Amino acid sequence: MGADQIRSSLLRQIESSSDEFVRLVSVVVQAMAKELDEASLEAVPPPWAKPKTVAERNRELLLADEQVDRGEYITLANLKKKYKRD
Repeated sequence: MGADQIRSSLLRQIESSSDEFVRLVSVVVQAMAKELDEASLEAVPPPWAKPKTVAERNRELLLADEQVDRGEYITLANLKKKYKRD
């Protein structure tokens, strides 16, 4: 059954059904639309996310390691304290 046939069948069922059924269909459609919107948002990478080469990723990892060696990091316990306080 194609999309046009399904659409026609649904419209016929809705037109000849009770108000309760129409409300139920409406709730289901709204829930599905919300799920699809959320799923499509998750699939789109954020604007700042750009593809990187292996060399670029390795450079970032080396820089991060150097920061840790210099003590430029925050522990999970300190992070929890910071956000509990704010």
